[in-house]
Amino acid sequence: MVSMEACPFVGQSLGGVTGLRLAAREPGRVSRLTVHCTSAHVPPASSWTGRTADVRTRGTTAVAGTLLDRRFIPAYRNRAAAHQMLESTPFGRSPRARTAA
Repeated sequence: MVSMEACPFVGQSLGGVTGLRLAAREPGRVSRLTVHCTSAHVPPASSWTGRTADVRTRGTTAVAGTLLDRRFIPAYRNRAAAHQMLESTPFGRSPRARTAA
C-alpha cells in the first residue's frame, strides 16, 4: 500500500467528475482541486457514447462542429482556425491517419 499526503488534483471532463467525487468522499486527500469543462451531474451515457464512437473511428473532426458550438461563443468561433487546431492534435486525425504519421 502506498502512503501519501494530500495532493493537488486537476481534472477535465470525466477527470473533473473523478476529482469532485474524490474531494467529496476523501477531502483529506485533496489539497487543491481544479476542474475544467465538467459537472457534478453526468448525463446518461446515451448522450455521449455516439460521439465517443465517432471520435474513435474518425477523429475529433467528426464532432468538430458540435464541439465548437459547445465550447466557443459565436464571437470567437473561427471555424477554419478551430478545425485546423483540432486536426493538428494527435486525436484530430482518424486512427488510420495517426498510425500512418
